[in-house]
Amino acid sequence: MYYLYKIITLSLFLFTINLSAQTQSNYTLESNQVSVFEKSKPLTSTILKTGNILKWEQHVDNTSNTIEYTITNITGNWNANTSQGQLTYSLSKSGFTSVIFTLKGTESGALEATLSVQEGDNPALQYTFNITNISYP
Repeated sequence: MYYLYKIITLSLFLFTINLSAQTQSNYTLESNQVSVFEKSKPLTSTILKTGNILKWEQHVDNTSNTIEYTITNITGNWNANTSQGQLTYSLSKSGFTSVIFTLKGTESGALEATLSVQEGDNPALQYTFNITNISYP
């Protein structure tokens, strides 16, 4: 019985590590357009999740602009093997009241990413990205 308890405990520990590793996966998303207020504009973007940082790199002509957010909380689950699941990130950035990033991956292979940014009492701006690729380092 003692050995069975050890095996169950070890199995739960390994499952938790595996689940945490999949939720904490670093990745790079590529997008070719962004929609705001239901208006789509071509904008080549890269979203990089590395550790507790989420970066949005915008590429216009030969110029890049990067906005960096600090991840304060992650909820949901993600399977890096299939790119399926849903993750919601609470982000922090000086000057913003609320910043939320959501990533969804469906069984059909579709990826959805949205960034909701609120400054002061103003209504939140919601950016919806047309994700063309996800890669894991």
